[in-house]
Amino acid sequence: MTITNAINNQQAVEINIVTFTSSGVYTPPQNLLYAQIECVGGGGGSGAVQLTLSNQCASAPGGGGGGYSMTIANRATLAPSTTITVGSGGAGGTWGISPTNGSAGGTSIVGALCQATGGAGSLTANSSTANEIGGAAGGVGSGGIINSLGAGGQFAVAVYTLGQSSGAGGPSRFGGNGRARSNTRIAGIAGTNGGGGGGPSNRDFFNGLNGALGGDGIVIITEYLAQ
Repeated sequence: MTITNAINNQQAVEINIVTFTSSGVYTPPQNLLYAQIECVGGGGGSGAVQLTLSNQCASAPGGGGGGYSMTIANRATLAPSTTITVGSGGAGGTWGISPTNGSAGGTSIVGALCQATGGAGSLTANSSTANEIGGAAGGVGSGGIINSLGAGGQFAVAVYTLGQSSGAGGPSRFGGNGRARSNTRIAGIAGTNGGGGGGPSNRDFFNGLNGALGGDGIVIITEYLAQ
């Protein structure tokens, strides 16, 4: 594929993709013309669900998806090297005497060029005959040419006589949200690619369940290289 570089009228004759799934340092190659940089923050973890007694249920909502930012930079902007920070996924809440909420995902940062905050962690769910809890907010992208929000986590609803459903995690730009669970005692599903963790669900004389992890963020650098 040949792409004309309007900045200096050279031609990009090769495309290479560099992916960071953990923090590191990016060193642009000598023949880099320009790069498209995308970053996604970590997904938020989901809250825990508490122990249930007879005729009780509890379902937790989903964590928020990581924000997204995209920008374009040439080699001069990126050289000699650029620090890459990849936000970790938020931890799931823990159940116990004082159950905890899920934790927010970390912020992904590409030097001074762009960044994306992590999704918020979702609330814990206490046992009852009925509850409804809203999902967590998504993260925010900033500094780029394109900046967008991660999707919010899905709400959870639990009504003992009618059924229950935990909330799915909010997806990031690259998807990866943990799924919702329903009508049984079942753990939440962890997010991937900056997606929020899905909430767990519980009912009838069972110990509680910890929340699910949010997915780690990601930074993708698409290099356009000269011959």
